[in-house]
Amino acid sequence: MCLKHWWPSEGGPSDSSAAWPALAIALSIRSRAIQDSRCYLMNGGAVESFFISEDTPVGSVIGTLSVNGDPSAEGDIALSVSERGAGLVIAPGTKNLTLARALDREERAGPSSLYVNVRCERRHTTDPSFLIPVSVRVWDVNDNAPVWRGAPYSARVSELAAVGARVLAAPAADADQPGPHATVHYAVLPGPYSEYIGFANELDSMLVVKKPLDYESVRNFTVRLRAQDQGAPPRYNDTELYVQVLDADDQNPKFTHDHYTALLPDDVKEGTLAATSMLLDVDLPVTVVIKVL
Repeated sequence: MCLKHWWPSEGGPSDSSAAWPALAIALSIRSRAIQDSRCYLMNGGAVESFFISEDTPVGSVIGTLSVNGDPSAEGDIALSVSERGAGLVIAPGTKNLTLARALDREERAGPSSLYVNVRCERRHTTDPSFLIPVSVRVWDVNDNAPVWRGAPYSARVSELAAVGARVLAAPAADADQPGPHATVHYAVLPGPYSEYIGFANELDSMLVVKKPLDYESVRNFTVRLRAQDQGAPPRYNDTELYVQVLDADDQNPKFTHDHYTALLPDDVKEGTLAATSMLLDVDLPVTVVIKVL
């Protein structure tokens, strides 16, 4: 604003008192325009947004509204949340937003986001109140471990099963949001017989034969399985797989001795028992007695 003073010598008003009321009115209007910034966001935006973790405790201050004005008891604005039971409250006399209910990104123990309207009133005026939209979004934390489906497991596998042959699928699911927290890696834990069975790869729930089986050496065994997510720190769940090895006819019968001898008299009669030998079949296993007549 440019102000010009008139002096008598310039031909202007001889009494400057006539100009000052107009100047005071102009300054008053300008002052009111500045005061009207109350209840507007300081950043010039229309929505206030916050991002918090889903494990934020109830009662925590999640953020401060960047609104112009003073909400204290002697201040020039009053703030309140319009919705009841919205999950957010404003601490009296402050701009602080406080969490009033639990959150859950998977929406099992609470909502995965919050949207409320904060009402801002200009004190000592008849101006209508303002509504400030507030958005609270929740990011996922690794609060779920993988869960096996149908565990514990059991399988029957022939000893003739080739390396790479499928045994069974042992899937696990993680309830966290898609990403590292829900990505399951599979493994057979080190231990007795763990070399016989393994997962096709760490991201595949299919179990396969890793080493040839032999019924005559190992007829059954148990291994431990682990499903682990990729959170930091990771969460995991273990279970067991019981394997019964099935016998197959993969062994030839064997005589108990390499050769047999018998002495017979010259006048031996037909049908006379000359010798007895034993034939062992490991697959059965049975012993067969053979009589040579």
